[in-house]
Amino acid sequence: MVSADYFGHASRIAVSSSFGRAGETLAMHSGWSPEPGVTISQWMHSPAHKAVLLSGSYRSVGMGIAKGRIGSRLVTVWVAHVGTKR
Repeated sequence: MVSADYFGHASRIAVSSSFGRAGETLAMHSGWSPEPGVTISQWMHSPAHKAVLLSGSYRSVGMGIAKGRIGSRLVTVWVAHVGTKR
C-alpha cells in the first residue's frame, strides 16, 4: 500500500491458494514511530475490526508494518491478515 501511495482494503486479499477464508484489518498512524499498543487498542475498540480478529472462523494470523509516505504524510501502516487453511 505504501509503495502504491494509498491506504484501504483491496476488493480481494491475495493469499495463498491453501487458504479458504481470509480477513484483513488495517491501521495507519502519522509519523514513523511504531505504536503496537495503540494499534491493537484501536482495533479492539472497533466492532468491525474486533469481529475479524476474534472470529472463530480464522485459525491463522500474519501481521506486518510498513513506514513511508502516503501523499505528503509520513505514516506507519499496520496490517493483520487472518485466515483458515483449506
